[in-house]
Amino acid sequence: MNPGNKRTAHMSIYLWDITLVEGMRWLQGSFGIRFNAFHRERGHVFQARYKSLLVEEGRPLLGLVNYIHLNPVRAGIVPLAQLRDYPWSSFPKFFEELAPESLVRGRFLAAQEFPDTVAGMRRYAESLALAEEHDPGRHDELARKYCHGWAVATAEYRQEIKARYAESEKLEGWSGPEGAELRESKWECALERLLVAAGKTAADARSDRKSAPWKVALARELRAQTTGTNAWIARHLVMGHPTRVCNLIRETCML
Repeated sequence: MNPGNKRTAHMSIYLWDITLVEGMRWLQGSFGIRFNAFHRERGHVFQARYKSLLVEEGRPLLGLVNYIHLNPVRAGIVPLAQLRDYPWSSFPKFFEELAPESLVRGRFLAAQEFPDTVAGMRRYAESLALAEEHDPGRHDELARKYCHGWAVATAEYRQEIKARYAESEKLEGWSGPEGAELRESKWECALERLLVAAGKTAADARSDRKSAPWKVALARELRAQTTGTNAWIARHLVMGHPTRVCNLIRETCML
């Protein structure tokens, strides 16, 4: 960088100061537009949108780290024996005595009870040979496991997170399909509380008539307390078509 070029200096500082989210937004937005213009292409440059996942410590984290490290091997770009020399992966960096501060190896090494040292990394590298998969079907299965949904975790951990979010006021940072399961967990908790207060159960909802007054009352409370949709309320209180829920609530409010 030329010290006398203030514009270049300003750009350099800016690029170092941006966050990962801002950087990915630029990569998928501005870079994608320029790439298409340069190559005279159209459409999305990257296959899917950038997103973040919750990852549970221990085996789920180790599985995700293995998946990432073995991606170039499974893609046929580099053999496993040469992965440590592959420059476009963080894998070689973990073997440095003074690895970059952004790389934390102790957390996934601990899942296999390996020490947070270069020797521990060598033992981890040996274990990757057991995790390597050449079956394309298995690769697709791993991609679905680690690239979709909102969490890489055990069922117990997912339930814990859902319960935690159910008690929070907002679901900040969660949108689209990733936030749907968490939002519904809030609705389920609210419905459970209302059922208990009314002295009713899910079995009562299935056996009683669709327009039972107590169902309408609970539906009205759910709409007031949550963002639950008519379709979700109709399904869980067994009230028929979602439009029926809306009409019944409106009718009771007019009385």
